[in-house]
Amino acid sequence: SVSGSNGKSNLFHRAPNPYEACIGGIRFLGSDGLNVSDLSHYMIDSTPKKEEEETETNNTRYFSSCEILEKTLQFGHMAPTAPDSIPCFPFGDNHNGNGCSQDPFVISSTPRVYFCGNSQKFETKTVGLNSNNDGEMATRLICIPCFRDTGEVVLINLKTLETECLLFNADGSGVMIKGEEEDDDSKMDTT
Repeated sequence: SVSGSNGKSNLFHRAPNPYEACIGGIRFLGSDGLNVSDLSHYMIDSTPKKEEEETETNNTRYFSSCEILEKTLQFGHMAPTAPDSIPCFPFGDNHNGNGCSQDPFVISSTPRVYFCGNSQKFETKTVGLNSNNDGEMATRLICIPCFRDTGEVVLINLKTLETECLLFNADGSGVMIKGEEEDDDSKMDTT
C-alpha cells in the first residue's frame, strides 16, 4: 500500500490546490485542472486559422487544455472565473480575520513548470522563450490526464524539463511509453 498500514508513508504527500513547490531547484505551480476545465466553457475562438476553416462548419474552435493553461499564464491568474463559477475560499479585506488578504490565484512570478491535472489527454509545450534572449526562462506547460480514466502518468526530467507519458496497462502486462507502438522495446519490466 502506498499509504502504509498506519496511513503514513514517505511515498504519499497530500498537497493543497493550487500547489506550488520547489523541487530540485525548479519552481512548480499547478492545480487539479478545475480552473482549466471551467475556462473551457468560456474560451471560444470564433476566428479559426485558415487550415481549420475548411473543416469547421460553424467557424468555432475550442481551445485545448494546454492552450487554456497558457492563457492563464499570460493572464497572470490561475483561476480568472473564481469565485463566479469555481468555488474558492474568500479573499479580500482581512480586517476581520476571515479569508486571505490577497488573491491566492495571482501568478506573481513565472514558474518553470506549470501543470494541471484531470485533463482529457496528455499535452505539453514550452512557452516563454523569446528571440530577445533577455534572460526570461522558458515554462514547461503540462496537462496531466486523469489516471483513473486513462491509466497514464507523466514523468518529467528535472534537468531538461522533457516529459514522458507512461501508460499502465489494465491487464497487468506492464507499462508502455505512450505514443510508441506496442512492441517488446517499449514495454517496461515491472517485475
